[in-house]
Order: sequence, then structure tokens, then C-alpha cells
Amino acid sequence: MANSSVIVAAQSAWDTPATTGWREIEVSSDGHKTRAKPMDYKGIRSATGAKTARNFRQVIEGGDGTIEVPGFSNGLGILLAPFFDTAASALHSGGTLAHDQTFTWGPEGPPANKNITTVVRREQRTAGTLDDYKYPGGRGVQLDVTQDVDANLLFKLVYDYRNPIRANLSSPSITQVEADLIYNWADATIELDGSAECVDSFNLSLPTGIDVGDKCIKQGDNRHTPMRKGTPEPTGTLKWKYDDPGYYDAFITGEPMPLTATWVGPVAIEGSTFPSLTISLGAIRFTGEDPEISVDEATMQNLPFEILDNEEDPVVEFVFVTSDAAL
Repeated sequence: MANSSVIVAAQSAWDTPATTGWREIEVSSDGHKTRAKPMDYKGIRSATGAKTARNFRQVIEGGDGTIEVPGFSNGLGILLAPFFDTAASALHSGGTLAHDQTFTWGPEGPPANKNITTVVRREQRTAGTLDDYKYPGGRGVQLDVTQDVDANLLFKLVYDYRNPIRANLSSPSITQVEADLIYNWADATIELDGSAECVDSFNLSLPTGIDVGDKCIKQGDNRHTPMRKGTPEPTGTLKWKYDDPGYYDAFITGEPMPLTATWVGPVAIEGSTFPSLTISLGAIRFTGEDPEISVDEATMQNLPFEILDNEEDPVVEFVFVTSDAAL
């Protein structure tokens, strides 16, 4: 994306595209599409005649997009907010430069019409002119988090949009997000039931459950107003070299336990406060599998799990300690 960029801003309402507060974020991949549905009329015509151009309508039903971005210590708040019930930023206790950005997912799951964003892809022509492809009304559909050994932390964010617009922004004021650092495997610790484990990979999948195909007969952009159609079912997977039977036993009994994944950066923001990300899952339950023996490799065990509501903690909580105050 050498000639492109992605800028994002929060919206005050679903049907009001953002006009200020733009932040440019260096994403690693982008997949935004306009949902255009052709509607033909097939009338009776000459057997030798081709389909006529006039018997055609193009209807724009909305848009969808996928953004992949590394686990930056700064700047991800505005991208993550549409996937959570609450998103808040406050000074870290006792700090002046460090901030806590906290995102929670309660028992009801994330709402479909809250913490909405506008995403703009800025494409540069060979002559240098910028073309803006605007995607307003962005709501979170699914958030995936992946950490593999020997890799950077990766976020994959899938959005649904109200009505894409091909119109250039008018002299936008854009803040370039300073990523600071990218979290990777060497920064991470995975704790199961309070015990740190040596795992090969950690994956988290948080679907919000909104119906992106929802539509109604109504003039104007509000004919596409997706709402949640079912209870979200967040899941995840751990993979580790088999070391003991404890987690097989937990799979057999179905006993829930907490899981915490933490990344800590190497350079302090101020004093003894280091940048960090903590993902807390109040209760998980393993759904399989048995350890699997290999002839030439260590015995591996996949530990897929479902995330539960234990009625005491948030179902999912992300907390960034960051030098970035903005969401």
C-alpha cells in the first residue's frame, strides 16, 4: 500500500459520517468492498437481440471491510471500539503520560449500534492526486487476535458499513498515529487458572452476532440497519507441546477456568509503567482435543475453548496501557 493509506474517525451517530478527528493508521492489509447488487429485468424480446442496457438497476446495499493490523502499542483503540460494549480512556494511576484504554464485553454481548467508525481509504493516482473511498457507519462484525511463536501479535477486524461514498474529504486534519512498538511473541505470557504456560500459539475469535444482511423496504440510507440476530459465541484455541494431563482432564470434566494473555513492552512510558496489553477472559471451557503423537515431532495438544459468562467478570476485557490518550 505504498500509494495508499487508511484513516479512521469515530462517528457520533450511525447515520452521521465523521468529518473530524481523523487518525491515520498503518495497516498491513485492507479488504473493503461495496455491496452492489445488480437487478435486471428480463423482458420478452427478439431471439437475436442482446440484453438491453435500460433494463437494469444497480442497488448499493452497504459495504464490508477487513483490516489486518499488527499489535501496535498505540493507536488501536479507535479500531477496536466497535467490537465492545464499553470503550474508555483515562490516565493510568499515578501517571501523567501513560493512559489506560479499557474495552469490555459484557454478558449481553456487543451492541450493533454503538462505538461506530468511519473508515476512509485514500488512494493516490500516479499523478499524485488523492481519491477518498469513504465507508461510514462501521460496526464490528468479528475480531480475531492471533499470537504465534516467532511472530508479531496480529489483529484481524471485520466491519459492516452503512453506505460507501466516493467523495473526497474537504481539507481534513489528520493525525498520524505513532505506533511506538509492535507486540510479539517475546513480550507475551499466557496464564491459565493463574499459572503461566509455555504455549506455541494463542488465537481468539470474537463474533458480535450482528446480521449484516438485514434490510427493509424504506427510502434512504437507513434501509440497512443491522442489529444482532443471535447470541455471540466467542471462542479461542491454544496449542502447546504436551507437558502434563491437566488440561486434558479439564476438557473431560468441562470445568471452567480463567485465561489471561499479557504483552509487555521493553521500554517504560514513564517511571516503572511499561506499555502493555492484557486480555482477560473470565471463564473458558475446553472443547477438545486429546494429545496427538507424532513420529518425528514433539507430542502436541490443541486446546480449543469456548468463552463463558461467569456472572462475575466481563466476558472479555482488553486493557491497553499506552501513551496514546485518544480512542
